Amino acid sequence: MTENYGKRPIGNPENRPEELEKKYRTNMINWDPDADENHQNWKVEEVLDVRVASDYYVYGFEWDEDYIKIYFEGELIRTATRAELEANDQWRHQYPQELWIDSEVFSWYGMPTLADLTPDAEYKIDYIRIWQKEIIGPDFNSLGFEGPFYYQGRSRNWSTNPNSGFRMKDEKSASGDISLRFEKESPFATNTYADAPFGSLDLPSGSNKITLKIWIDPTTDIDRLYCQLKNPGTTIFFDLTGVNKGEWVEVSKSFNRASASDTNVTDGDRLSIRVRGQDISSSNALFYIDDIVFENDNTASISEAEQKTVFTMYPNPAKTTLNLKSENTGQISIFSSLGVLVLTEIKKKETIQLSTENLSKGIYYIQLANQHGTATKNLIIN
Repeated sequence: MTENYGKRPIGNPENRPEELEKKYRTNMINWDPDADENHQNWKVEEVLDVRVASDYYVYGFEWDEDYIKIYFEGELIRTATRAELEANDQWRHQYPQELWIDSEVFSWYGMPTLADLTPDAEYKIDYIRIWQKEIIGPDFNSLGFEGPFYYQGRSRNWSTNPNSGFRMKDEKSASGDISLRFEKESPFATNTYADAPFGSLDLPSGSNKITLKIWIDPTTDIDRLYCQLKNPGTTIFFDLTGVNKGEWVEVSKSFNRASASDTNVTDGDRLSIRVRGQDISSSNALFYIDDIVFENDNTASISEAEQKTVFTMYPNPAKTTLNLKSENTGQISIFSSLGVLVLTEIKKKETIQLSTENLSKGIYYIQLANQHGTATKNLIIN
């Protein structure tokens, strides 16, 4: 999360310093309801040379599984590694990400009066650009709980009630880093759900099969697990009475649907995982679910057209040269962080080398485009 402060109220009633209006703050906040009450979130601040609300400025963030980098106006101003932050349980980018933009008022900075809002206060954003690195998609394994569902141009995650017992956790997984955990003490609710977003499921009509992996704690006695498909309505249950405990076990169930999935994003098809209180006979319940797979899933694989825009590049960060490798031909374009085209070249062979010595230090975006589509990646020039 990043925070920039607009302006202090007239008269500065809370006696806040002038540098407050020049601060660029970045936080990693643990919103997990199970977090220790003494947990310290990662919060860092940079005091810039400009008042952040005085003009449009470009803010940049880059992260992968090992680091986070923070940019201002194309210049790198801070780097933190996963190892550094994990030492204090402050790393949060192993979880699915969502982008929220809002404007808020905090009383401890001073509440605005009518005079502060006359003429009307405005919160303006010129543009937002997002690039996914090393993937064409995004290509998250949402049914393996490794990231949000990406469908119909939108990104949505699983949803659960905070008190349901369901959590996405990196404690135990059959593959990847994350699985869906259910942990609860009695009394258990009649029905508890973990819901995929509406319209995220795209299955054909006819016969199908669902497979998932489950790990049940040895102290847990649970007879059934339900999977419900929304539209058309389909209920599937797994008999867990004979499933080995304390290890990952794969279970599957065949089913049939009279019609294909309704992909409406308002009330279309989705997968819901349901736990019934009556199916749990122990005083507490703990189990994990991972790697859900439908045998026939229209959204499961990368299309042939997408595969024809795949490329790799090295080194990154680059200084004077950049190597780009792909089995496919097309046009290579490099854009600045402001979206300005700074270099273009036609790719006619598998590997080409681009000269980057005339590019200033900063963050760029490199794109391969051909008749099959486009793929874009992040490029840093040091």
